[in-house]
Amino acid sequence: MGLQRIRTIKPEFFVHERLAEISMASRLLFIGLWTVADREGRLEDRPQRLKAQLFPYDKVNIHKLLDELARGGFVMRYAVDGGRYLAIPHFTKHQRPNPTERASTIPAPPAGLKSCAQDFLTKEMEVEMEVEGKGNGNGRSRSLRSLDVSATKFDPEFLRFWDAYPRRVGKHDAWKAWLNLDRPPIMAILAALAWQRNQPRWLEDNQRFVPHPTTYLNHRRWEDEPPAPALVGTTSRTAGNVEAIKAGLELLR
Repeated sequence: MGLQRIRTIKPEFFVHERLAEISMASRLLFIGLWTVADREGRLEDRPQRLKAQLFPYDKVNIHKLLDELARGGFVMRYAVDGGRYLAIPHFTKHQRPNPTERASTIPAPPAGLKSCAQDFLTKEMEVEMEVEGKGNGNGRSRSLRSLDVSATKFDPEFLRFWDAYPRRVGKHDAWKAWLNLDRPPIMAILAALAWQRNQPRWLEDNQRFVPHPTTYLNHRRWEDEPPAPALVGTTSRTAGNVEAIKAGLELLR
């Protein structure tokens, strides 16, 4: 079991509107991540270990909770030299680690990885609370910035997917979708693409039936089943045999 540390939680956490948009379990996980993160707010992206550390007695899908936090901008998921990591933005602004804590051994997020993650204890948040308390005519506070994550350094497995995919559009969006997957099964993805690329609708010149790579990843399209092989080469003499075979196959299902 990994080392856990004492961290500080401020009252403003519980009234943050953007945090209220995610599930209660994700909010609890967010707090728990602070206790596992090192003094720089970084930790390994190991969902099963985090489940054992933070939810040992509960049935929760830790993969979905991490995805929810990442989509909301509360954590950053990234890969460096084959390792997968999490970083909590603005962590060092709000936590005061014990001076005896060891220095971080986890690499920082790549320089090109940007996040408008919610800094839930900034002046911006305090202004929101003030606006909501006074009212602004419609009872709603101004909205926070939208999530904007991009990366200029891609891990080798993502590049293998990208090179194999027939419709290469929206690379940065596809990269974000890739990071939201827990250890993408690159071999399964490549195996699926091997037959999907040869589907008649995917072979059309305009590629309008080929999903965007982001859609492909978000919908886990590599898990689609290949179509059943067609019975070909029939003649007037064998057509009846083919129909009989089809009927027999239906009975076996």
